Amino acid sequence: MLQRRMTQIAVVVGLLTVFIAGCGGNSEADYSATRFSECLTARELAPQKMDTSPSSERYVDALARIGAEAARQNGALEAFANDAMPGASTLYLLFFDDADSARDGQQRLERVAREEQANDRLVVRGNLLTVGPEQTEAQRRVVEECLDDSSG
Repeated sequence: MLQRRMTQIAVVVGLLTVFIAGCGGNSEADYSATRFSECLTARELAPQKMDTSPSSERYVDALARIGAEAARQNGALEAFANDAMPGASTLYLLFFDDADSARDGQQRLERVAREEQANDRLVVRGNLLTVGPEQTEAQRRVVEECLDDSSG
């Protein structure tokens, strides 16, 4: 009886392990810069590739370098510029290959931001690092919807 129960427990533990591993174990979202850009374009919000050229301003230069890394991996966009949406501020959306790269970019940029007293918010969500000021409610809604469309 005890031997049978031990076998059943071992089978259940094995199945749970396979199930958890099959779920990926990593629940980090994975977003596509291309699909996100297409979503914004469909809403006539005209995102642009982020300018990653060097700058004499230390914070802007660090943002450009990290943006260039993201651009090589998945994409780097500038969105909501030039009054594309009333009250919205420009956001830089840096899409990396994975969440670890996004967090690394965030940490490096945070160091420079603190030293240079920059006020941008740096938010990581899966493989995406968003850089910019507080978003308006309308802007936040559009970003959420386009991220949903771009997740894969």
